[in-house]
Amino acid sequence: MVNLENVKIDKTLNINDNYIYRLSLCKKREYIGYFKHTKKINNLPERLWKHINGNGAEYVKIYKPKIKQNILQCKIQKNNRNSFAYEMFITLQRMNKHGINKVRGGPFSWVRNYNYRERIVIQYFIDEMKQGWINFLRCYNIFKIFDYDDFYTLISGITPARLFSKQQIGLFNYIIHHIKEKKYVQNCSQRSDDTIYVRIEPALDEIKRLSKQNEMFRNKNRELSSKITSYKRKFDELDNNDNNFSNKRQKN
Repeated sequence: MVNLENVKIDKTLNINDNYIYRLSLCKKREYIGYFKHTKKINNLPERLWKHINGNGAEYVKIYKPKIKQNILQCKIQKNNRNSFAYEMFITLQRMNKHGINKVRGGPFSWVRNYNYRERIVIQYFIDEMKQGWINFLRCYNIFKIFDYDDFYTLISGITPARLFSKQQIGLFNYIIHHIKEKKYVQNCSQRSDDTIYVRIEPALDEIKRLSKQNEMFRNKNRELSSKITSYKRKFDELDNNDNNFSNKRQKN
């Protein structure tokens, strides 16, 4: 029997720094999370202590953290990025490597296995993750401006395909609330029978295309502005040189 008060991690952490952790669980499961290190309980950061004594995530309560020779099996790395976004990004990486139903973290915290239709939703985000952090963050920031109602209505100017089921919508809502850093409320408003369900892939592809286009225009404007500033500086230098030359001639 392990004495929890003796459990520790094999890494030194700095107070007030942010960390992403990957907690190894029994039955080849993993849980991804983040914390700001402000307090220790016994030998562990407060968040990890809650996990091992049964006050953490429901998923961790069921599958139990691995502890070997009083060392909590947990990979921890310092994080200077958006904690919510990076937690989701790492969770998707691990899901891609080990399987969707072997990993939990970020908005993917349901204890039960995700069904086929829900896995299609998660696979969409995995595909975005595969294109790298910059692409994923762009996608993440697009979702940040959405509300859950956006997935029940026709998005203006975009031809929708039909979503598979309301279960997918429920998962989207869960993800949106995580991204917006809000607590998810299960009993969202009831949908009418004539609700239009929007398939998110074509919608997001179009929005991302416009987002990239705007970014490209902004970059071109910055380049143009930089060139104008450079030319102005050169003209000012030439003007100063002319003035200096004129002053010399007048003196002579």
